Amino acid sequence: MTSSSGSSQQPLTLRRQIEAVLVVASALSATVGFGSVFLSWSFIATAAVGVAVAVTIVLIVVRCRYPLPVSLAASLVAYLVVGTLLIEVGFGPDALVEFVRSSVNGWSTLLTTAAPLPVEGAAAAVPFAVAWFGALVGAELALRTDRTILPLLGPLGSLALTVLFGIDDTDVVRWSAGGFLVLALVFLALRSQLSWFGPSVSTGKPSPGRALSALALVAVSALIAPIVAPHLPFSDARQRFTLREEVDVDFDLRQLSSPLSALKGSLTEERADDVMFNIAGPPTDRVRFAVLDAYDGSVWRIARSQNGNEFVRTGSVLPDVDAQEEDVEARSHTVTIEDLDGFWLPSAGVPATLVFNTASTDIIGRDPAELVRFDDQSGSLLLAAELRRGLTYRIESYPVRRPSDAELASLDVWQGGRRLTALPDSVAQLSAVAERITRGRDSAFGKAAALEAFFAEQYYEADSPTGHTARHLVDLFSSDELLAFDERYAAGFAVLARLVGLPTRVVVGYRLPTGMSETSAVSVTAGDIEAWVEVAFEEVGWVPFDAGPDETRSLNSSGGTDRRQDSSAAPPPPPQRREPIPQTTMPPDNDAADDDETINNDQPSSLSLPVVIGASVVLVPLLLFGLFAIFVLGIKRVRRKRRQRADSTAGKVEGAWQEVLDRSADAGIGLPAGLTVREAAARVAAERPATAAPVGALTDLVERTAFHPSEPSETVAAETWSLADSTVAGIEVEESLRDRLGRSLSTKSLRR
Repeated sequence: MTSSSGSSQQPLTLRRQIEAVLVVASALSATVGFGSVFLSWSFIATAAVGVAVAVTIVLIVVRCRYPLPVSLAASLVAYLVVGTLLIEVGFGPDALVEFVRSSVNGWSTLLTTAAPLPVEGAAAAVPFAVAWFGALVGAELALRTDRTILPLLGPLGSLALTVLFGIDDTDVVRWSAGGFLVLALVFLALRSQLSWFGPSVSTGKPSPGRALSALALVAVSALIAPIVAPHLPFSDARQRFTLREEVDVDFDLRQLSSPLSALKGSLTEERADDVMFNIAGPPTDRVRFAVLDAYDGSVWRIARSQNGNEFVRTGSVLPDVDAQEEDVEARSHTVTIEDLDGFWLPSAGVPATLVFNTASTDIIGRDPAELVRFDDQSGSLLLAAELRRGLTYRIESYPVRRPSDAELASLDVWQGGRRLTALPDSVAQLSAVAERITRGRDSAFGKAAALEAFFAEQYYEADSPTGHTARHLVDLFSSDELLAFDERYAAGFAVLARLVGLPTRVVVGYRLPTGMSETSAVSVTAGDIEAWVEVAFEEVGWVPFDAGPDETRSLNSSGGTDRRQDSSAAPPPPPQRREPIPQTTMPPDNDAADDDETINNDQPSSLSLPVVIGASVVLVPLLLFGLFAIFVLGIKRVRRKRRQRADSTAGKVEGAWQEVLDRSADAGIGLPAGLTVREAAARVAAERPATAAPVGALTDLVERTAFHPSEPSETVAAETWSLADSTVAGIEVEESLRDRLGRSLSTKSLRR
């Protein structure tokens, strides 16, 4: 046995096996922190299977006294096989390639997809890989060295990866770290010989009392730490660092023109009758595709988050959005894209789940689920690739309903977001208009209803100019006759509502024709497009309000008569002084931008051809080497077991000698055919001096057995195998790690 500071392989005692199990358990505990990222705990099952297989392989390889490279090769093959079976739920060339892709892409998917994620796809491979890595490194170091702390490097690495790829402010990660700490302390207690499995350092005898003391200390520490830690100095000085907060999401909304600005393009005679999409499901009156909750004086857009991004990758289950009404049952609709272009995905409410049909992958050219982007503030959903005809998906969404007037009259506005009332200084002069329209209305609903009634009395003009900058809105409300269409009316309604303290957003979507059901789809045309405003109330969430007059209410059809009997609703005279509209920090929206371009900076998350080729150059030879190693080592193992279990004791003695000859041949010791037992033993001793004593004694036993008239006893057979193992150990003494690997995989003995 080596000294305690050594790093060579140690005897595989019961105590070392228990230590290895503790290390592996701590690696599994470290991966529990991924519960903060996933929707369910099913990833623990695959991680548990992974660590069990990893430690089993290490135990077998170490027990068979094979070198580290053999263990790593076997572990790699097992990782690919077991991972493919568990993560891809199948096995074959395609499933294996997909698992390799998942092992590479899962890390970025985990960082750029909105949490919580379903345990599926590439992300599911990450906990499995992290647990396997921690278990493999920890078990190897626990069984091959007698260092005290070194085996914990594997599980500690797993814990670090779990923390970095998790999310902040979650108790799950704390419990994961706590479990790791407890198991690590128990391991250190055993490693330091404070247990029944090893002697006391001072007395050399087992010390159960010291073991109990150590375990009690661990238990007390585990109980006290969660209580004391939050009250320690600087415990709340800084939030936990996670990579998710530092990564840049790859979708930039600035590459798209505002859906509100592009609305008029759908109302042209050439475009109005084109079918945009078909939808089937429970009857509903509207379908939305863009929710705009920020106005910068130039354009209504989606609010930019603190890190400058809006959309994040998401799985099939979408996160909850701001001010979403509770206790509302989601409804499922099936949507098939026809002539709808751009990137926005229609939904019949606030999206909850999204599943594409199998043919959509061929239509888009890659799995569309990887391209889904979602804004959890506004509830907008889009695809980071151009929509194409035939793309079909099933979407569950929460309807945005309009409660009764009596119910709304008693509710206050939602207080959850100041940004929903924020406006640039360039529209401040419209405050007089907003106050005049809502005069005498004290409740939030009263103000919203007054604005809705005011805009319903205006005039619809599809040929009116586009644009809804601050100057456009000031000019609109300064004219004697309000002539506009949905774009300016919705933009103006939302601005005026914010000026009187209502949290608002603009929604662009389609008004659906009648006749839709679960089995009967309706066709939605470009001319069905419209924009409306939603106001956030406490308890019921977002409530829709019509933002303009009916299309049939034009100035010509009404004859230009006085359309407002209530003087309080009259627009004010043109202001005598107009404050100059300040330059906005955001560039004006470019309505002529090419919406047909695919988003350039949304690079595919799948492996590119060079990466696939590079990975194949590395992984395919490793896979073949691993299979070869398992084949050769397996044959040698079976051969040894067969010799040890020979029918007669004489056969067992002969098998022990043949084992020495085979190991000698694999080590490169020349043993020509025709040598006697003693001549062969002399050559082995000459080549490997460390074998002189055991091979000499082995020779005596073999010769005595060969010429003895009676069968040798089982004791003699066991002694023969003991001397054979000592001889093999002597052969290995002077070998380097490379020589040991070469001898273990040599096929010379198989050709004798």
